[in-house]
Amino acid sequence: MPSNEEKNNSMKTNHRSRIAFTLCAALMAFQPFVVAASWPSDLQRGKDRVDVPAVDEGLCLHNLFQSNMVIQRDKPVKIWGWAAPGETVGVMLEGKQRTVTAGKDRSWKVTFPALPASSSPREILDYVKAGDKNVGFCSSYDMRRAWYHPGLKVPVGERMARWALASQYSKKIEWKPPVITGMKIENGKIVLTFDVPVDAGHDNPIEGFAIAGNDRRYQPATVEHRVTRKDSRNQPVYDYKTIVLSSRHVADPIHYRYAWARNPMGNLKPRYNFDSAILATQRSDDWKIYEVPVKFGEKADRQTLNLARQANRLFDMDRRLKNARYLLDEHQEENATELRKWKDR
Repeated sequence: MPSNEEKNNSMKTNHRSRIAFTLCAALMAFQPFVVAASWPSDLQRGKDRVDVPAVDEGLCLHNLFQSNMVIQRDKPVKIWGWAAPGETVGVMLEGKQRTVTAGKDRSWKVTFPALPASSSPREILDYVKAGDKNVGFCSSYDMRRAWYHPGLKVPVGERMARWALASQYSKKIEWKPPVITGMKIENGKIVLTFDVPVDAGHDNPIEGFAIAGNDRRYQPATVEHRVTRKDSRNQPVYDYKTIVLSSRHVADPIHYRYAWARNPMGNLKPRYNFDSAILATQRSDDWKIYEVPVKFGEKADRQTLNLARQANRLFDMDRRLKNARYLLDEHQEENATELRKWKDR
């Protein structure tokens, strides 16, 4: 007569057997469906099937060239790819540019001089600057919430869809962001000219611009449209293609930046089409991050960047304190007078 322990072991074995049999039966019953569903209907015996082509239809690099790749030092740098037959392709590396025309087979190739070893990243091909008509760019920083990726996905997709419909499908749809066409300095202010009228919309102030002088200390800019004249009711008439940047902290500005931050606050768009893309992040200076507001080192290592952050926090606090003093100087006496009037009632 089996003991209780033997009975329990037998029950466990039978239980495992039932589970295993059930799983096997389920797999056997399901397998024909899986095979039938995953088998491509357009496969033909003896012919290749290509799902992801090695060579794209437009301008493209060879798949060998990828972000974060390492090239051989002290050897000529050869870069190649494909484009439309007869298309001119411009490739830039370390400040040197090579221009080449794609052949009848769409192939192109350029060679740059050997480079020494370096830890600094290098840009090989900018598709937009290279002239590829199949590449578009639209900023999405105004759709973010608290981090780099846009939190509002649908509006970003619609923005890019307008670019595709206009540029690839010849639809008459406005999609382009405003473009700065001119910059000049007048009477301690920076004047920017655009290709279209621009505004922030809904009577909101234009945000995101900062200006700096020779001290390289950027200060938030007050932005106004240029006034051209007064109308018959003595109201200002604005030139909406021109904005004027100024700051009481910058007497002689020489450069501007727009939306130049980790989470930028820019809001400038075409005045008559707010569905178009927002003005792209940009700047007029070429100062390195470790050279603003002063030069902290020779490269952007951790120690240098920490010094730059500490200095910029101090300079920002100095700006806030100055703004507080301006506010007191401008309104303290007036406000005290008004308070006395209320007390005397």
